[in-house]
Amino acid sequence: MTVDVPANLLDEAIALAAARGQSLSELVEGGLRSVIEGSRDPTHMTYHRHTVTGNGVQPGVREGDWQILRSLAYEDHGG
Repeated sequence: MTVDVPANLLDEAIALAAARGQSLSELVEGGLRSVIEGSRDPTHMTYHRHTVTGNGVQPGVREGDWQILRSLAYEDHGG
């Protein structure tokens, strides 16, 4: 079997495989398995719980007040 792959994509794949200590075949096989497994149930998503330390929102900010939260998040970033 032959698969045509654009030369620039193949070069990137070879470099990535080498950086990971894999053969090109292992990289391609892993990629195909990932795509096939992901296509079996496209509505299934895995969520990971993340927590942070702190004491809640800043004084004067109501939880869920998205306009205020957004302005605070971007206040030093020109948003």
